[in-house]
Parts: sequence; structure tokens; C-alpha cells
Amino acid sequence: MSHSQTLNKLLDAGINIKDFQISAKDLDQQFRQVGNILLNLGWFTQDYATGYQCSQCGAVHEVVAFNGKYFIGCDVDGDSGLETLSKDDLLIYRFSATKFFEWLQQSFSLQGNVESTDDRVLLGQGTVNGKQRLFIFSHENSPEARKVLCQKYLISQPLILYLSTIHDNHNQGYDINLAHYLVVQEMGLSIDTNSALSAIADSIPPFAGEAQTNSSIYAIELKLVGDKIVLVGTALGGSYPAFKAKKKRSTAMSRLLRTLLNLHENDKETTSVIYKQSVLEANYIDPRKNKLNDLAEIDLSQDKRPLSELCSLLLPYLLAHRHHKDDGLVVEFKPALSQESWNRLPDSEKQKILASKAN
Repeated sequence: MSHSQTLNKLLDAGINIKDFQISAKDLDQQFRQVGNILLNLGWFTQDYATGYQCSQCGAVHEVVAFNGKYFIGCDVDGDSGLETLSKDDLLIYRFSATKFFEWLQQSFSLQGNVESTDDRVLLGQGTVNGKQRLFIFSHENSPEARKVLCQKYLISQPLILYLSTIHDNHNQGYDINLAHYLVVQEMGLSIDTNSALSAIADSIPPFAGEAQTNSSIYAIELKLVGDKIVLVGTALGGSYPAFKAKKKRSTAMSRLLRTLLNLHENDKETTSVIYKQSVLEANYIDPRKNKLNDLAEIDLSQDKRPLSELCSLLLPYLLAHRHHKDDGLVVEFKPALSQESWNRLPDSEKQKILASKAN
């Protein structure tokens, strides 16, 4: 087995088996060179086993320490006995998937936070052929599973990384089998990122029957989808309501945002436009039966209460207002935040915004 094949076998176990661990003896005998490489990278942490496989019955028994020595007890066919172990026998290494994903993020020059779930890891944003893409590592290796994952994050134009030792696991234009591009060096490891990214299509077209209403090329975008105002964008990796679900009635904030989105339809989305009250009144969208011109009385600080937490945190980057003695309510608005503007935000602010998606 070549060094690359040995590496892929070890990584496949480390990444895809939860809480993977291996004895020091097995690591040395089965994966000596690549094992040393991963140890040098800090992907394995040293520990000692609390259970040990019995040489008589094959079961794992609890290790008991006594006077600096280690034992396991076994009862086979009525014969009781103790097996004495050395501390080296108990030495194990635990794989740190977090360190591996951080290394992937650095290798592909990605920005953002690593977010893990059971079947996937969001690695952050990267530029491919001049376009922003969301990099995702998939624990599911089948082409069908990767297609489902791609559909889920289609609005973010995902690039899906995975590791499979099955080399006929074909590329679909939006996914990369890392097993083809990992390069084993004398005491290190690298990825041939140029070759890996050359297999990626410039964009992912909609799948059959897939609607494009939620797509966005911006990091953050406020938009109308049907009769709802939603937040989408490459930074969010999905579509999120701008207003709390319980708020069914029309509010001053929702009426103002619908008006602004309609007015801004033909303008550059990341460029702010200033609207005076007279322009807003002439184009005001008000679904109420008893329409009232309430722009002059709008208190945006109070009317933000029906907003979702995510929208409340993002709105200050998209909308500002003031009252002018002659022009009345003056609003400065842009419905989208560019990737460059998003990248300039402090990491703490980005983390707070992204964490609010769950609320």
C-alpha cells in the first residue's frame, strides 16, 4: 500500500468515525510514516485507555491500577486470572477532526468560522474563479448525498469536499475528493489546491425543479420572496425570515421595508440610496384597508421589535434614518451587503450574527 493510500485509510477513519482512537502499537505498525506526520501536525492527541482487549476472551475489560501497575481481570471457563499490562500497552491516540478542518480552511484560504454538524462541516467562504463559494466538508461520500447537500445550500453556490477511498466516486462539478489531491511529504502534508479547484465548474445551475427565488450573489441580502421578506446570502447559507413568525399583521417596519425594496429594485444593491419622505409617501406600500399615512410618526427603534433577531442585528448595516425639519423622514437604504463589507466586520460581530440564525 502506498503512502497516499495509507494516509487516506487513516484519515477516512479519523474523520468519519466519531471519537476515533487508535493504540500506539497499531499506529506504529500499520501507519508508521503517515502516523508520524499526523502526530507532527498535532492531529492526534495522546491519552491512555481505560479499557483493554483481553488476550484470553477477546472482550474489553476495565483497566485497574494498583501500586503503579495495571491489570485487567478475566473469567474464562470458570478460571479466574489477572493480566498484567505496562503503561505503554495503554497508550492511545485520539484523532482531532477539528484540527483537520482548520487545516483545510487554511489550505484553501477560507474566511469564516468552522461550524460542525453530524453529517457536514461548514468551512467558510473562498474565492474560485473570481466568485465567492461556500466550502462544505461532507461526511457522506455517495454522489447522491453530495447532491442533496448541494441542493440544500444552492443559493451559496457550495463547493463540497469529501474523502473517499473509492476512486470511481465521480466528480459532479461542485465536489472534490480530497483523496486525489493530498500530497505526502517527508514530514508533512499538503493539498494540490490548484488541481483540485480546476475540476470545479464556474457555477452550479439549478437542479431539475429547483426554484431560484432565494439565490443571491451577496454576503447578505434582504429581498422579497412572494409575500415574505427574507434574508439570504452566501454568508448565511440559507433563507431566513426577516420577521418573527407570530407577527401576522402588517407593521410600520414591514410596510417601510416593502416600499424600500420596491423602490430599490433597479439600483445597485450594495449602494445606498437616500429617500425623502415625499418619495416614500408617493410609493408607500400599505396593505391595510384603512390606509393611513403614518410615515411621519414611524419610530423605527420601537418598530424593530417584530423583527427576527437575525434581521435586527443586520438591519443597521442596511438602513439608517433621521428626521429633517423640511424633508421629514429621510431614509438611507441598501438591500445588500457585499462580501468585501462582510469580511471587514469584526469576527465577534460575524459570530454573533451567524449565531442568531438559530433563534
